[in-house]
Amino acid sequence: MSSAPGLGETLVVVVVGEVDFGTSPQLGAALETAVAGGTRRVLVDLSGLSFCDCSCVNVLLAARGPAGGTARFSYVRGCRRSLSVSSS
Repeated sequence: MSSAPGLGETLVVVVVGEVDFGTSPQLGAALETAVAGGTRRVLVDLSGLSFCDCSCVNVLLAARGPAGGTARFSYVRGCRRSLSVSSS
């Protein structure tokens, strides 16, 4: 994961590889840092994401909560393999 300045008050967070239970805290920390730093708009680029599980989804949803409406999140998607939901 990396962060790069975007346009104006937008911060771009680029996610590459897999985000699962072991790596999702890194994504959460990057998003929390963006919001805590006063960024008004966060663009999460998921085009390099090859796999995500429910922990990744939870981190993305949780990041929106602390923003309290002060930051706006946008997503570029591109995950080629994602969590399958089935009843077992």
